[in-house]
Amino acid sequence: MRKLTLYISISLDGYIAEINGGLEWLENFPNPKETDYGYQEFYEKVDTLIMGGKTYRHILDMCDKWPYPEKNTYIISHQPIESNKRGIHYLGENWLEEIKFIKDQKGQDIWLVGGGEIASEMLNAGLIDTMIITEFPVLLGNGIPLYNPPFKKSQWSILRGRYYINGVTQTEYGLKKE
Repeated sequence: MRKLTLYISISLDGYIAEINGGLEWLENFPNPKETDYGYQEFYEKVDTLIMGGKTYRHILDMCDKWPYPEKNTYIISHQPIESNKRGIHYLGENWLEEIKFIKDQKGQDIWLVGGGEIASEMLNAGLIDTMIITEFPVLLGNGIPLYNPPFKKSQWSILRGRYYINGVTQTEYGLKKE
């Protein structure tokens, strides 16, 4: 079975974006060593991406061209996604079952790109195996939260921690199987 990882950045107060979906706080954060916070290392281990429709539309608005052309991408949305891009697939009402099927297929690991609502539902379904949370020392005060309760109680162990000179921390958690 393939491993599904939530790889995401958050603020100190647990938000993944400003209330309007903006990521300026993240994009403008000082990065004197110009590190990618392990992104390239992680990205090379995945061949499949999963994201919500809002995240998908936000990426399309931000980028001139699709940034993941060599990866299979599954978009979870209540509204069908029309795309002429190769490798982009729409998941509708039975998306949790479809994700289970995708995890059972051969291939590299799977990256859950976002967002919070989908992450919470996938936590409840026991589909997330690891979480790599990159925390930036910024308080937003309001925004889009990483998790939308309620979700089932689960225990996680720390697999790895990284600390960067600019105050950013990154923790990789693994789900403790019962």
